[in-house]
Amino acid sequence: MGIVALLSGCGSEIDNPVETSTPKEVLLKNFSNTGCKPAEVRTRAEENGDADAIELTATKNGGLYVEHRNATFNCAARSFDAKITETEERITVTEYDMTDYGGVMANCVCPYDLAYEIGPFEEGKAYSITIRLKVSELEKYAAEHPEIIPATEDWEMSIDFVYVSDLKLTFRK
Repeated sequence: MGIVALLSGCGSEIDNPVETSTPKEVLLKNFSNTGCKPAEVRTRAEENGDADAIELTATKNGGLYVEHRNATFNCAARSFDAKITETEERITVTEYDMTDYGGVMANCVCPYDLAYEIGPFEEGKAYSITIRLKVSELEKYAAEHPEIIPATEDWEMSIDFVYVSDLKLTFRK
């Protein structure tokens, strides 16, 4: 959020207030997921090169609609979230499974579509975003049960772009 500071000069010669602003904080909102998609969807997506595809689309309010297609999680996953961190150089979104498995996971993985909005962004400004998929619990379980679940690991994709109001970009893992 922008902050405006007004300086008043008590006994000084400053007649006009001086505006100072800080960069807007990037927020993440409207997180959703499709639920577990059938296994044949994952197979078709891999064959078409659409596994773990990230699509960025500009929104009317200066944000980005992010869709992560075919993100792989445990079949029993029910609760997902994402967190956003920001430095001067990079915005990082970490997507993760929040399901409490109580130490027991289903013996399968499946694709999910995750979607959310981030922003605001300034027209014509360059940005660097990293989308990170965090599957640490699934990774540990897969390592312990390789006969049941294929190896799955955390991954990330870094994207550099210039924000424009008609932006629509797709990136594949």
